[in-house]
Amino acid sequence: MTMFTVDIKRRVTMLEGALIWDAACDKSRWYVGMDVYDVFNRLGSAPEGQIPPFLEPLESVLTGKATADYQEHEIGRHFS
Repeated sequence: MTMFTVDIKRRVTMLEGALIWDAACDKSRWYVGMDVYDVFNRLGSAPEGQIPPFLEPLESVLTGKATADYQEHEIGRHFS
């Protein structure tokens, strides 16, 4: 699981979880304060300059069209 928060200027204020886990160092501190779209582009969630689809609802929340958004995704698990 990866969990993150952003401020109204789209800067990452917290990032933790599987997307950044690295036993050798704590990379999450490096991303705090960066633009959320830049962070997830660097982490390989979408090609450079594109918004990863799972971040699209973020704009709805930040522009007041929605009050919250929760998404759940599984990687590498197949259901029958």
